[in-house]
Amino acid sequence: MNDDDDNHSELMCLALSQMWCASIQAFFFHGDSDSKDPEDLQSQWFKNLQDGYTLHAPNFSQLTQKQRTKKAAEVTHGLKEIVVIASGTGAITACLLYQKFPQRFDHLLLLSPVFDPHSMEQIKAMPSQLKIVHGLHDELASIRHTQRFAKQFKAELIQVQDDPRLHQCLAVIEKALSDLTNDIILCS
Repeated sequence: MNDDDDNHSELMCLALSQMWCASIQAFFFHGDSDSKDPEDLQSQWFKNLQDGYTLHAPNFSQLTQKQRTKKAAEVTHGLKEIVVIASGTGAITACLLYQKFPQRFDHLLLLSPVFDPHSMEQIKAMPSQLKIVHGLHDELASIRHTQRFAKQFKAELIQVQDDPRLHQCLAVIEKALSDLTNDIILCS
């Protein structure tokens, strides 16, 4: 193999990687407190996500948890290898969706997730690629529930000095997402 072959291989790898990146379907499941304007929150957190991702943010406003899970199932129907990002009670939606359709995604990023004992009982399995970012000053969601959840499912828990909105740690969230999806984006 000569230098031209090496260069061709590297260029082909880069081209395939870029094509794969362009096809990554990411879904943002917002929580109750975000439901007034999920698009605004989505743009805050994921303003740099457009490169390499197609981001979908179904509106779960005014829906019960059962309706949210049904809508999440509908919007992800027929898809595989999606990335799910969920905040607040959107985490419950993502986790319940995974219980029913684990083949749809294996990359999950939870942001200040809200877990109650009832919802935690329903969650029996989680994706292998699971990261959680939780603010230590979160007065809405118990960090203890999140710590227990992370331990149970061997998730990486990133605890930050922030409130539930996580506006002070956008770079941490972007890095967590990048690290989480690294195996999708990188060409081997």
